[in-house]
Amino acid sequence: MKKVLVIFGVLLFAVVVTVGFLFVRWAAKKGRHLDQETRQYADASIVAVISNWNEQALLDRASVRLLDKIHEQNNLPQAFARWKNLGKLVKYEGSTGHPNMTVDRKHGIVLSALYLANAQFERGTATIRIVLIRERQGWRILSFELFGVPEAVAPKPSRPSHGMARPVAAG
Repeated sequence: MKKVLVIFGVLLFAVVVTVGFLFVRWAAKKGRHLDQETRQYADASIVAVISNWNEQALLDRASVRLLDKIHEQNNLPQAFARWKNLGKLVKYEGSTGHPNMTVDRKHGIVLSALYLANAQFERGTATIRIVLIRERQGWRILSFELFGVPEAVAPKPSRPSHGMARPVAAG
């Protein structure tokens, strides 16, 4: 009986190791594909928005949560007015970042991605931070922010900011 249990244990261990190995291979392959897919979507979305400072391009790609936040805060026109002060896009350097997979009690498996990109404009440079989320209809923008907009081109705030930077149109 002891010999049978040992053989069963060894076989079970071999099956677990094999399944684990196959899962890791599958996850690595899926991860590379997910990275390529999200990076392409992020780059295409960023360029669509910043090349002509196109509000509609952002709205067309916005997630439900971002649309809710935009309507709640009603700050998208002010954000684009500020960003337009940078002028036309001169050079887009592409994005860097990665996708993420998390498990949430409420939403189950959540696929998201965070990318940063640098761009040069006529009157300065900025870093774009884009967060994507996978919804039923595909990848959507969860947040879209610009950092490093030079003070010389940024309009003065209408009230004191108390030294705190606030993201605009963030999700």
